[in-house]
Amino acid sequence: MTKGKIACVTLADGTELYTSDYVWCYVDFKVVGSCLKFTVLPQCPLILGMPFLKQFNPDIDWQK
Repeated sequence: MTKGKIACVTLADGTELYTSDYVWCYVDFKVVGSCLKFTVLPQCPLILGMPFLKQFNPDIDWQK
C-alpha cells in the first residue's frame, strides 16, 4: 500500500470515508488489460466506483 493525499470517498448511501491509502493493480479484462489505481477503504469490500465505470463501461450480466 502507498500513502497519498487524503481523499474523501462518498458511498452510495451518502456516507463519507477518508483515506490516503492506495494500490496499483493490473486488471485483465477479457479484451483489454490495464494498470489501475485503487483507493483502499478498510471498511469496505472492493467497490467499482463511477470513475472506473465511466472509463470501462462494462457490460454486466446480473443473471450470472
